[in-house]
Amino acid sequence: MDVRDTLVGRMQQMTAEEFESVLRPVFQQDEWKLIAVGKVLGFLVGELQVSVMLHHQAVVPDCREREVSGAQCATLAGARQSS
Repeated sequence: MDVRDTLVGRMQQMTAEEFESVLRPVFQQDEWKLIAVGKVLGFLVGELQVSVMLHHQAVVPDCREREVSGAQCATLAGARQSS
């Protein structure tokens, strides 16, 4: 008896709803982990975005006041970070 062929054949005969009802319990026990990881990653990306935006707001007005080019502004921003 070929178990693989039997399973493949029966799974192909299932409707999408039947197939989902077979797989749902398997993933349901780990669903909370996926949600938790999504929350943590979302928080970290949001914090990174805020950090970049705040840094950009601090550097850009200073560059405008000094009337420096984009490359010079990037150099200025790098010097400011190292101090």
